[in-house]
Amino acid sequence: MILARSYSDAERFIESVKRSASKILAGKYGPGPLYFNGIEARPIYLEDNAHVRNTLCYIPRNALDMGMKVDQYKWSSYDAMFSRKGPHHSARKISELTTREARDLFKVGDKLKDVEWTISEDGRIEAESFCDIKYAEEAFGNDLSYFTRIMGLTDDDEMEEILVNKPTRLTSTEELMKEIEVDGIRRYGVGASLLTRSQKIPLIKRIYHSSKVTTSQLARCFGLSSEEIKMILNH
Repeated sequence: MILARSYSDAERFIESVKRSASKILAGKYGPGPLYFNGIEARPIYLEDNAHVRNTLCYIPRNALDMGMKVDQYKWSSYDAMFSRKGPHHSARKISELTTREARDLFKVGDKLKDVEWTISEDGRIEAESFCDIKYAEEAFGNDLSYFTRIMGLTDDDEMEEILVNKPTRLTSTEELMKEIEVDGIRRYGVGASLLTRSQKIPLIKRIYHSSKVTTSQLARCFGLSSEEIKMILNH
């Protein structure tokens, strides 16, 4: 996910990425005019502040569904935001890599001497070296509690417990959806999309107490709000 200042900027960036990717594929597999059109990438217009916040939380929230620590999730940029960890002491600037090292890591022959991003010892780009921290945190009013609520959690302590300290190995969203589908057909003869609210209630309670899931995950899979899920579980 990359945020652009305008829709036209996003379109130009996507075109450049697709051209570069198609050249790499053509170099690896031979000429192919369909490479460019076969690369899926499209700009999405963010309509309001709420859309921006949800977009910024999209990737970090995946860590919760994967049952991982948010700061260890490979695709998360959480470390570049509220955690304040800073770059690793052994980080190297990409601009300092040799041509061979850059080609081995990034599979491109582009000149990277002007790139100020840094990489860790295991060759991963460090998020805090390229993420606009100020912009990201301002989207949440520089408020960690607000950020955790958008993530689908209720407070800072819950965020620390679930995402950072002792993450539970959660049932994946795909597995959960399959479980709801099977349970709905077995109990009521209908799939997940046709369940009524009253039919969902016993399924929510059973799954919550028998599987490793979160209230935000249940909300997304059952098409209810987190507040509704919590109310159901408390009665």
